Amino acid sequence: DKGKLLEIGWLPTRASAADNPAMTGLQAYLVRLPADAPIPRTVERITGISDDTTASGRSSASIWRRLIETAQQITADNPSSACPLVIHFARFEKPFLRQLHHENSPESPFPFRIICTHEIAVRLLPNLPRRGIRAIAGYFGHSMPELKRSADHVVATAFIWKKMVELLDTTW
Repeated sequence: DKGKLLEIGWLPTRASAADNPAMTGLQAYLVRLPADAPIPRTVERITGISDDTTASGRSSASIWRRLIETAQQITADNPSSACPLVIHFARFEKPFLRQLHHENSPESPFPFRIICTHEIAVRLLPNLPRRGIRAIAGYFGHSMPELKRSADHVVATAFIWKKMVELLDTTW
């Protein structure tokens, strides 16, 4: 077991949508961890999330239900299609989503079509020395707080996605 999901967040949005400074629709939840899953000090230092903090978190099942409700709202016009899910570093995030799906909806197909802004950055911005979320967000003019929290990453990813779509629109 390499790690536990501590926090998850999402924001229903479109790259073409007008800026949403209030981040209407942003949802972020701490996950309640089992008592035998202490948070490593390194993780606590970079996130600010402690064992005490997660004690007030929600169950992964209730978080999954909320995420699926949001996905269903997004795909309401075409319920047979997977919901597009833009993630900055999908290789890291996808296993957590797959685990949530496996634990909570194993009988149904995985409900998301994942788009990775990191992979797009590798191809779209090949000369950038770094392609972490902080570096890409900064390249496009968005600064991030020091602590690594899901709500801040969601906002940065939405900003990056909007800028990447604009860049693709002007270059293609």
